Amino acid sequence: MLAMNVPYLRRSAIMILTAPLTATHVSPTLHFAQYTKVGRVKKLKPSGNETTASPPSSLTPEQLAQIGKNKQAALEKLCASNAPDEFGESWRKGLGSEFGKPYFRNLMSFVDGERKRNTVYPPPQHVFTWTQMCDIQDVKVVVLGQDPYHGVLLLNAVLTVRAHQANSHKDKGWETFTDTVVQWLSTNLEGLVFMLWGAYAQKKGAAIDRKRHHVLHTVHPSPLSAHRGFFGCKHFSKTNELLEKSGKEPIDWKAL
Repeated sequence: MLAMNVPYLRRSAIMILTAPLTATHVSPTLHFAQYTKVGRVKKLKPSGNETTASPPSSLTPEQLAQIGKNKQAALEKLCASNAPDEFGESWRKGLGSEFGKPYFRNLMSFVDGERKRNTVYPPPQHVFTWTQMCDIQDVKVVVLGQDPYHGVLLLNAVLTVRAHQANSHKDKGWETFTDTVVQWLSTNLEGLVFMLWGAYAQKKGAAIDRKRHHVLHTVHPSPLSAHRGFFGCKHFSKTNELLEKSGKEPIDWKAL
């Protein structure tokens, strides 16, 4: 079992992702409506020689491109405003487009309702702690496991769970969100080391770009399977070798 201490995450830049957890405030959706009064206009039949065409734009292609970028930036800013209050700034910017999507709003509403009726782990202020302890650009290692252990994992495939009811928040939307996290890291960063522990993790990590990143596979480190390949896999030493080859600082695993 890997024993980790959250305060060291900033120094080591490690993200750990596992299977559904065996352990918010919902921003209001903004609605816009535009009302336009249209008068009755007598339709004129065009003659045979007349053709309909859009008026030429007075804007240059560069100006049109900039307008498109501005619209996209405004949309991302609007979506980011729907992010949970505890979400770290760098992750809020990177994943901003997710917060306005129906699945994420439904997920936050579901978790909020669960907390009103049941004991849910972890506490709301700790669900997104991993986004505060490490800048999204500083991630170097991603561990995909299968089952979480209290006090060890900083990011699970499912981030909340009803007390004493394993997988109670499975298939509610967390998997989509954590898949997006992995996809963002795979697409926007280079030279990461992904450790895929167990069949679940290997399936979840199938979309990782192998040309941009290093991927290590082994069995899940549970008592039932660890002796079938986890012991002796040397993932931690191999990870440091790969990081050093990429010009990155190795991880001090003993400090975690």
